[in-house]
Amino acid sequence: GDHLQLRPKVEEYALSIDHSAQYALDVSLFERLVGLRQADRPAAGGGGADLNRDAQHQQDGSLATLATQRRMRPEIADLLRATLYPQLTDGPSVLNYPDVKGMARNLWFFDHNNYEDGVRDPESRSKSNEFEAKMIADLAKHIIKQGYPPDQIAVLTPYAGQLLKIRDILESKRIALYVDERSAAEATAVMKDSDKQIEFDNDDDVDDDGNNDGHDDGDHDNVPEPKNNKHPPSARVSRRPVSSAASSSSSSSSSSSSSSSSTNRKSIQPVKGPASVALQKCVRLSTVDNFQGEEAEVVIISTVRCNPKGITGFVKIANRVNVMMSRAKHGMYVMGSSYTIERQGKALVFMKMLEVMRERGEVMNYWPLRCARHPDTPMHARQPEDIDKLAPDGGCREICGARMARCGHVCPLRCHPDDPQHVAIRCLSVCTRPREGCDHACPDLCWQACTPCKVKIEFALPTCQHMTVQSCFMRDSLDTIKCLNLVTITHPLCGHSIRVVCHKAQTIAKAVSTNDGRNVQELFQRSEMCAEQLDGCCH
Repeated sequence: GDHLQLRPKVEEYALSIDHSAQYALDVSLFERLVGLRQADRPAAGGGGADLNRDAQHQQDGSLATLATQRRMRPEIADLLRATLYPQLTDGPSVLNYPDVKGMARNLWFFDHNNYEDGVRDPESRSKSNEFEAKMIADLAKHIIKQGYPPDQIAVLTPYAGQLLKIRDILESKRIALYVDERSAAEATAVMKDSDKQIEFDNDDDVDDDGNNDGHDDGDHDNVPEPKNNKHPPSARVSRRPVSSAASSSSSSSSSSSSSSSSTNRKSIQPVKGPASVALQKCVRLSTVDNFQGEEAEVVIISTVRCNPKGITGFVKIANRVNVMMSRAKHGMYVMGSSYTIERQGKALVFMKMLEVMRERGEVMNYWPLRCARHPDTPMHARQPEDIDKLAPDGGCREICGARMARCGHVCPLRCHPDDPQHVAIRCLSVCTRPREGCDHACPDLCWQACTPCKVKIEFALPTCQHMTVQSCFMRDSLDTIKCLNLVTITHPLCGHSIRVVCHKAQTIAKAVSTNDGRNVQELFQRSEMCAEQLDGCCH
């Protein structure tokens, strides 16, 4: 087992270790054995646990753990080595991971002061942050443009309310999503029942709000005002059910949680629109708790919390931070407020991770983008929509300028990392391919298949030599055209002159030449009457 991973979930918050009552029914026997001595007992939330405790147990032989990890690139694993797993070593397979395309760094913490939604409304219980949701959705779209299959990208957040907000923004960008069954059930409960929203989103805030830790909650003098904070005073949560691209079968650790999951599952609606695609084409969106045991090449994380009191909620719980920060293989990009995390000093594990990243220059107030073709062009995305301005096609703002192999025209796009051979890019130049059978210019675009030439030309019909105006592409099919010129012929039955269209005159002449009287009779029973209105002419 691993007592540093997520603890079992108890339905009543008061019975968990995070509550001041310390019933700690969510502490497993394994964890109790590790912390058998009272001095080693984990502090509330796990955030105050002695990080050297496991090393002490390993030295006296009472604890044996796996020491080699084969998932994370070394700089990501360094965060865990500095906090929870000091003996952790890297397997050889993680030493040669490629850099994340489109990004200047493989590990990054986007530090900001944009308040979470509802921070100025004491009645609001929503845990979401619109600024983070927008920035994370833009980053996910940017990474997809680098050519990554969507299923190699995971977007994680601690809160179901934030999951809903990110989902809505990603869907508005027409990015297909896969939401696991448990996350979908929690999000549906948030929308339907405000009490459930408190259960899912607020069960880790009591310690921050309820304990008198020496901080004056009313003193905001030292809190920087958030920049460009356009959030409404209270969060508005969409009321339509969350959709999941597929349901995953999962067993619950307790009968009560299984029953709850079954109840919530009934409210999930079938997938519609862009989400109805294969999982390989879907970005994975999940709450952190429901992503334990999973991994992805690129993980983007929204920690959500940014408030003047320094209430950290989720990120003060070491077990959850451990899961959140150990899912990525090639790259991990985290958004959060270092001020909020560090103010009360409770999120010890996350604070140590921030310290490690700061020392390496991985904590700034922007996303560090990088163009593969122009790596020296600095690109810092600080606000929503900045990525679309800096890298509209995934590279940078420079014109691609490459010659496309199929036609030789210059690529019309901005610098782009995907499709370097320009196989799938549509050339917007006018077609210059020669036409077969004529020298007329093609009016179609280069990427389009040439359509038949529609230039109007006067032709002489081969059967009668009458002139007709037809599209150029008909030059090889003139024998199929029916001549509509009027001609005068002798009625074969009565000898009077009649006017008929040329192609019909040809049919009559053929019937007469073959002496097919019956055919002639049939032709005139259903066609022209004799033009002469003479007594005794019955045709």
